[in-house]
Amino acid sequence: METMKRSFVLRALIDQRGQMLPLAVLGMVALVGLGGLSVDIGRAYAVRTSIQTAANAAALAGATQVYVGGSTVSAASTEVAAAANAYSASTGGLNYSNFNGTVTTTVSTPCITALYTGNVTCANTSNTPNAVRVTETATIPTFFLVIATVKTLTVHATATSTIAGVPPYNIAIVLDGTPSMVNTDPNCAGLTAEQCSLNGIQTMLKLLKPCAPGAVPASGTTAPCPDATSAMARVRVSMFSFPNLATTGTGSVANDYNGFPNCTGAPTAYPYTLPNIPPIPPNTGYDAGYTPVTYSGANATNGNPNQGHYKASFTGTYQITPPGVGGADANGFQSDFYDPTQPNSLNVNSTLVKAVGNGVNPGCLVPPTGLTDASGYSGGGETYLAGAIYAAQAALQAEKKAADAILGVSTKSALIVVSDGQMNTNKGMFPVGDGYTTVSSNGHLTMTSNGTYPSYIDACQQAMIAGQYAKSAGIDVYGVAYGAESGGCTPSCGVDSTVVSPLPSYVNYNYSFSSTGQILPCVTMENIASSTSNFYEEVSSVDCSLVTTSNAGMDHLGSIFSSITASMSPKTYLIPNTLN
Repeated sequence: METMKRSFVLRALIDQRGQMLPLAVLGMVALVGLGGLSVDIGRAYAVRTSIQTAANAAALAGATQVYVGGSTVSAASTEVAAAANAYSASTGGLNYSNFNGTVTTTVSTPCITALYTGNVTCANTSNTPNAVRVTETATIPTFFLVIATVKTLTVHATATSTIAGVPPYNIAIVLDGTPSMVNTDPNCAGLTAEQCSLNGIQTMLKLLKPCAPGAVPASGTTAPCPDATSAMARVRVSMFSFPNLATTGTGSVANDYNGFPNCTGAPTAYPYTLPNIPPIPPNTGYDAGYTPVTYSGANATNGNPNQGHYKASFTGTYQITPPGVGGADANGFQSDFYDPTQPNSLNVNSTLVKAVGNGVNPGCLVPPTGLTDASGYSGGGETYLAGAIYAAQAALQAEKKAADAILGVSTKSALIVVSDGQMNTNKGMFPVGDGYTTVSSNGHLTMTSNGTYPSYIDACQQAMIAGQYAKSAGIDVYGVAYGAESGGCTPSCGVDSTVVSPLPSYVNYNYSFSSTGQILPCVTMENIASSTSNFYEEVSSVDCSLVTTSNAGMDHLGSIFSSITASMSPKTYLIPNTLN
């Protein structure tokens, strides 16, 4: 019996039949666990990629709103948070997906010192935000790890963006102020062409957002953006028009910005003055700026300053925002035109805004009246553009040097010219005649008949050459053909009689022509522009068949000025999350 017991126990210990089953069960559990882990972790990685894309989009969208509603954007900024959440992966966002589980979006607006250059830092902007940081946090349920009591996994994705990195701008706008601008524009709700132009400029001023972060007190105050002498101003704008206006007295340029919103009436047009061509940087004296030219002629006491041949004494200016008046700096540029306490609003106390209007009240700037030539012809000046372009270029070059010094960075400059392109002023609209001198620092230029500036013939070509010259000075020149007619440059109007040759070396026309018959108003405005992409043809312009542009036939000036602003405005960029 004892022997039988030992034999049974021995057989039980050494018998291997059936022992793989428990091991197989344990192995299968392990494999399923590993497979489940792979599935859950794989989904987590996929979700991480998805919410990173959403975080990038949300941060870029939020950055576009940093300057909206004031420069002192807080972490709880309504505009920034709304824009970011609209592109987030949270419920209601454009990047929402059930696959991502439950997503929470966190938006913050830090101040990042590394984004500043020159003389501006976070320290001297009271740490006002200049970037947007978005963190997406996704909580996803597990399918297999729940066996191991891991019911959810949490993944994060962060993106940071900024609008910093684009140089600030100095902008000069040259607006046609001749009699044709009092005509109504059927494509602009029946407003005059001048008022429609001013409405377009208002659109641009609202979009520019000239205040750098930290430039103004907290939202809710009445402080505007600072003036152009401040390092907190990143956009500086000056307004020019033609023909010339008097600098002082009744009917002077002050009529274009006094009395807003109850303007004091049209100013009086003066003969076209002839500013010197400004030297190109870095030539000596390039930053001398623009000084209105004063003419003094024989028999001044018997002359009529409104009649070109009469040699009367007068000072004429192309600049509507005079230096030192209403927030303008020494070169006539302003940065106080935007009101950061009221989103998309203009500061009604700004001289520039008084001239162009604020969207509620029309601007005071209207075409002048009263200019007659020696024969008594009254045309308000008609159009001669070269002098106004050289005046604006001189002011831009001086402003760039001043702004570069204030900001500690290299700023960019833009010149925007709005006209029908019909250069048709006759000899009597200039200060011609024996005995003329000038008493300003601009020197004495004499009107000639050889087609080279200054000349009363080949006026369209002089305007094109002036635009190309500004381009050679590093200025982005925009030409806007507004209501361009079918003629006004050809010999039939007695204006352009020969093709200027040889052309200066800096001239590189966007459209070449071989005869005066090909010099149309639209061609003139295109060749004023730096490039075809900088040329805009408003829909009412005609005879633009020779012009090639992607900006043809835009239905109103608001769209044109919005497009111009977009071409020069700061863009949003993703930056490393580690910057601080």
